[in-house]
Amino acid sequence: MDASNPQFAPGQFEAIVCRHLLWALPEAELVLQRWAQLLSAQGRLILVEGYWETGAGLHTGELSALLPACFKRISIQELSEDPRLWGKAVSDERYLLVAELC
Repeated sequence: MDASNPQFAPGQFEAIVCRHLLWALPEAELVLQRWAQLLSAQGRLILVEGYWETGAGLHTGELSALLPACFKRISIQELSEDPRLWGKAVSDERYLLVAELC
């Protein structure tokens, strides 16, 4: 199924988890709007993303700005500093963003 336009009924998921994919999808803002519609009333969007040394990806501020207004609680946790998560030390920007509907 196309991750950018999943064909599910609205409101049926408590959480949507996406790891290192959103940055590669065209029209990320539209994708986030579609995913928000799939969440239940108090659903969460859990995104592991980054901005890599290659120049690809999304900075935390860019991704935060793309989130639909329906997400009221947003938390960001830096993940670059823990080499156990990546199998080695990394110098690029990697983070966890959790956005909650309210």
